[in-house]
Amino acid sequence: MKYIKTYEQLDPDRFLEASKDGNLNVIKKLLNQGIDVNIQDNFGYTALISASNGGYLEIVKELLNQPNIDVNIQDNDGNTALIRASWKGHLEIVKELLKRSDIDINIQDGDDGTALIWASFKGNLDGKFDVVKELLKHHGINLNIKDKYSNDFFDCLNDEQKEEIIKEFPEQYEKYLIGKKTDKYNL
Repeated sequence: MKYIKTYEQLDPDRFLEASKDGNLNVIKKLLNQGIDVNIQDNFGYTALISASNGGYLEIVKELLNQPNIDVNIQDNDGNTALIRASWKGHLEIVKELLKRSDIDINIQDGDDGTALIWASFKGNLDGKFDVVKELLKHHGINLNIKDKYSNDFFDCLNDEQKEEIIKEFPEQYEKYLIGKKTDKYNL
């Protein structure tokens, strides 16, 4: 006898709610039953975006183990899992996401902000900017992207944080300055 999955068992709302609530057991169960890992709600949130936003590291790891996961899906506001985790300061989740070779670290949201810009802004607000440092380690990071308010990541940091970045990441800072100069002269 062939087992037929019912709609109730593969309920996308249940899957997405479990990711928002941090319910790993429900996530695992529905993944094992074949739920679409990339399903989105009316706001464009996927389970990965919700879990990244909520700080649910174990759920993020489980979702990232799915072969069909798209880590770069954007919600209706243009946010990705990486942008949400960066804004919320979830360092361990950012590290997990950055392990993916298919991650696009420079995706811009609806305000043209990137994970780096949002992490810098948040770091200035709460004084912690370990996510900024983690993002700066990524080889594909574009330091000169500006949001729609003409802010780049460096503009969002306070003076003390800027000094720390200059000392800890001299090569990245040099690339940033070269990018600013190139942009200034439209080269």
